[in-house]
Formats: sequence, structure tokens, C-alpha cells
Amino acid sequence: MLSKLFSIDDARLNHRQAASLSLLLLLLTAILYLPLLDQPPFTNEEPRRALVAQSIIASGDYWVPIVRDEIYTAKPPLYNWLIVVANQPDKAIDTYRTRLISLVSLVLLTVSMVFGFRRHLPAHGLVFLGLAIALAPELASKALIAEIDAIFTLLVTLSIWAWFWLDTRGKRGLGLWLAPALLVGLAFLTKREPALVFYYLSIGGYLLFQRRLRELLLWPHLLSALVMLAMIGFWLWKMIDAVGLEAFVASTLEEVVTRGTGGGLTDFLSHFLLYPLHILAAMLPFSLLLLPLVNRPVREGLMQRYPEIFRFAVIAVLFNLPPYLFRDGLSVRYFMPMMPTMLVIAALVYDFLVTDSSALAQTWRKVITRVVGILSLVLAFCVNLLLFPEQLGLAEKPVDLLPVPLVYLLSAAALIMALMLLKVSWQQSRRYLMISLVCMMLVLRVLYLDILLPHRTAKLKLGEDFPGLAATILETVPPGSLPVRTYGPVPNPLWFHMGYGNLVTAPKAAAAGLGAPGYIVGYRWVLEQLRADGMQTDELAHIIFEDQDLVFARVRRD
Repeated sequence: MLSKLFSIDDARLNHRQAASLSLLLLLLTAILYLPLLDQPPFTNEEPRRALVAQSIIASGDYWVPIVRDEIYTAKPPLYNWLIVVANQPDKAIDTYRTRLISLVSLVLLTVSMVFGFRRHLPAHGLVFLGLAIALAPELASKALIAEIDAIFTLLVTLSIWAWFWLDTRGKRGLGLWLAPALLVGLAFLTKREPALVFYYLSIGGYLLFQRRLRELLLWPHLLSALVMLAMIGFWLWKMIDAVGLEAFVASTLEEVVTRGTGGGLTDFLSHFLLYPLHILAAMLPFSLLLLPLVNRPVREGLMQRYPEIFRFAVIAVLFNLPPYLFRDGLSVRYFMPMMPTMLVIAALVYDFLVTDSSALAQTWRKVITRVVGILSLVLAFCVNLLLFPEQLGLAEKPVDLLPVPLVYLLSAAALIMALMLLKVSWQQSRRYLMISLVCMMLVLRVLYLDILLPHRTAKLKLGEDFPGLAATILETVPPGSLPVRTYGPVPNPLWFHMGYGNLVTAPKAAAAGLGAPGYIVGYRWVLEQLRADGMQTDELAHIIFEDQDLVFARVRRD
């Protein structure tokens, strides 16, 4: 079985063999990602997602959540529902279980693409595609955090490729349009309008190229679109009913239209030139397989072997790139739903390079394998050097999340593996191209576990200890003095760790009849303003967040 999976020939996998490959990829993903999934504590946008789920659990309203005393309209509720389900039955928002949603999304994406391309790609191409999706850095990083990107990428990718798979099997009518429309509806309920943009630019561009654009006006598509709009429309109705049409339109403009605009010419040019490179860097080393596309013989070879897959994937990527290319300030994660499709193209190129006997294919195999070998060696040296930051004068060594012997064993193994890889990269076996790519990803994983994750966790514990601050507040404030008032933009992590209902914004506090004396949380300028107004403030605790003092204090009159 394993020999067939890694053989260099045109053999296709049957259903049972594809299931075996999926199981191997599942085990690999579990080994690489499950350990330390709960480290570090919630950061960046994760507390916002947890807060929304916390509001749903407390209020029982699954459509109109309240975050920081305001109705949350920015994102639809599907991901919030998944958090609530994942944290049953105790309903306590747990870091590990919440992040597990993203990891499961990556696994489902990997398995779905393996089974979807089982009849289209040879065994070695299918192995490459599965490994690339499971290990690509951007996809992997989003699989480790409690954010909507992983589940959104899963739904968008499946909506696009499910339509293609059905189309190539000759399905027409509702059999072609209904299932993808349902997936688009779910994707919209995850991240709003981008789901429609990705889907219709991909499918519409392909139909335009095939001169089949009129199919969008036929009743099967229109009925499927109506079903999709019905899914979307209920959430839209609930939001507009809660906040009003004007406020909801303003929120939509902020989330979809104005984001990534307003920069100067320099910012625009920098983004325009560097954004494609950032996308390629987010998929290293597998994106190196896209470089041979600069050669016309490679493109012609792919058009001969995989005319429909190659054409569809290229159209989907090229039609979706401009909206992100011409809006400066957008991060790579916004284009993440197109990365699995780009990795499909990379898998086609990989098949061409390892099966074609031309001098061009041989040259590209040699170049890519050696580049990956050198990069792996550099990364492995960095892993071992950074284990001794005090000697290098960098910083104090953070706490070890892994047992100390295991840290040094993994680091040494990464260096040995990179040295061996560099040696074999000078040989001509076609199998070494796959080996080099996977080995580099394993070295990157060691770098993450040994160096990056411990430093990130230590930084949060030292400077942004929101759990510790929340515990101090709850231990200090008598139960009758809750909720604690907040002044200014108090960060989401503190709202989450304080528990639902234990913080309240200052205007809400006034409406509730809570007088000025009492306990407050705010940045240091808030205390200075209160003192200027004649109040006495006793600072009880503080943490540093984004280079500012976030202070917990007691306010009293003279």
C-alpha cells in the first residue's frame, strides 16, 4: 500500500486506498498540531470570538450576540455556534476545544481534497496535495488558533471544487448547482460577502471562458441561488431588525468596502508588488512548485495532461487576485481561501516534474530540491542557536513548554535531518523532491515548538497577563460591587477572562445607577482624567498591553 502511495507512476487510488492515505494524513496532523494546542492563551482576535460565544451561552440568543455591551454585527454566527457546540456540555469556553474547530477544519479540507481528486491525480500527486494542504505554513498557523479563517477556507474551497467535480462528471440542473450553493451559504454565514465573491469570480470566470455564462440565468442556478439567499436572509433580517438598516449598512461598508483603502501611493505600490510574494511565502516550500510555470513548455505540458483542472484552477486564482491586489493593507489571510487551489496547481506541476524526462524537468527538480535543502539547513541551525539566547545576547530563555530533553532531541534531529537532506539533494532520484519538501516542513515545526511558541507564550505571560489581571479583579472586588466599570477601549481578552456580565462600559454603568466611586478598569490616562476631575484613585494592579498601562483601580471621592 505505501509503495503505491509513494510510487512515481500514473496509478490512481481506489476508494479504500484514498481512505488509507487520509488516515495517514490525519495521524500526521494529530502528531504535529494536537500537542500544545492550548498554548498560548487566547490572543489577537480569538477573545472576540470567545466573547461572542460567551454571550450566546449566557443570553440564549444565537442570532444577535452582545459584545462589550454592543450588538455584534461584524461577522455572521456560524463559527460562534461551532464554539458553543465544541464547548458542551459544561459551556465553559475552553482554549483547546475552541481551537480544535480550526484543526478539524484543516483535516476535513485535506481529506475532502484527497477524495475529490482521487480520480484526477496519480497517487504521488495526491500525496503531494494532501501533504501540502496539511503542512502549508499559512493553513497550519490558522489551524492552531480560534479564528474563522480555517472553517471559511474549508467551505469556500469545497463550494468551488464541488461545482467543478460535479461539472466534470456531467451533472446538470440542480445536481450541479444546489450543493455548491448550500456550501456558499454556509461560507457566507461564516465571513459574509467574500464567500460570494470567491465563488462567483471562480465559477463565473470559468463559464465565461467556456462560453457557458448563460447558465447563470437558467432556473437551476437561480433556484439554488434563491435557497442560498434564504439561508443568508434570515441572519440579515435578524441583524437589521436589531440595529436598524443604517447601522447595519455602515457596518457592512466598514467590513467589506472600506477595509484596505485610504493608503497613499507608496503604500499601494508596495502592496501591489509584494502581496504576490507574501502569498507564495505563506505556502513555502510547496509554492516553489509554482515557479516552473514561468516556462512555456511546463504550461503546455500541464494543458495536455490536465486541461480542465489546470484551466479551472488558474482562472479561479487569477480572477480572485485583483480585489486583494489593488487594496493595500490587506494581510495574506484574506486570500487564504484560494491557497488550496494554488496548491492544486502546485500538485500538477509536481506530477509533471517527477514524471517528465526532459532536461527542463530535471533542472527544475534539481534546483527546487537544493534550494529546499539549503533553507532547511539554515532553519535547523537557527533552531539550535536560539536554544541559547543568553549566550547570543538576545533575551532570557522562555519557559519550556516541552520537556527539556525532548527540546534538545528535536533540535538535534532537525539539524541531522537537514544535513542528510542537503546531501541527498545532490542526487538525482525523483523521490527526493517530495522528501525535501516534507523534511523542511518538519524542521519548521520544530522551530515553532522549540522557539516561536515558547517565546510567544512567555511574552504574553510577562506583559499581557489578562487571566492574571482578571483573577486579581475578581478576588479584590466584593460580589456586591460587580460589575466593574470600564473606561475607554478595554481589550477583548480582559472582557473574556472576567466572565460574562462582570464588566460594564461607563455609559451603561451610569444608566444602571452605578455611581462614580467604585472599581474601574482603563488605561492610565483615564486615572489622570479622574484625578483632574477631583477623584481619588488607588491603583491596585496593572499590565502592559500594546505599550500602554492598563490599570485596575478603586475610585473614591475626597
